[in-house]
Amino acid sequence: HHRGSSFGRGPEDYQPRQIDFENSISLAFLKTLDQHNKTSTQQGKPRVFVEDESRRIGGLSLPHVLGNRMKASDGIVIVEESMESRLDLLVDDYCIDLRQRFVALLGDEMGRKAHSDHLLDALYRIRKKLGGDRHA
Repeated sequence: HHRGSSFGRGPEDYQPRQIDFENSISLAFLKTLDQHNKTSTQQGKPRVFVEDESRRIGGLSLPHVLGNRMKASDGIVIVEESMESRLDLLVDDYCIDLRQRFVALLGDEMGRKAHSDHLLDALYRIRKKLGGDRHA
């Protein structure tokens, strides 16, 4: 899920403080290294796959060290999906699943209204990126 995106935040989601975010990233890397060292018969460093869209994730920023390391990586893999597949994923995440989460938290009528308001608010937040002709 895209918890930092305008559309991805759900009714029960919050963003941690920057320091907590950075600590959780560090812990995830340490756990990955530890698991690799315990279970792998391969030589060398473990492979870690990250998605690179932006330094900003909602109100948070990737740590500079991680961002710089990602840019310097020689192991970049480009994953491409069809537009249809991407649209299916977006509809599932932002329309179906997110609506169900709002309804589960607030009940049917209030949940549907809150979900609708959430999507309209998200469109408003990205209006500059959409441009005037695409945002009414």
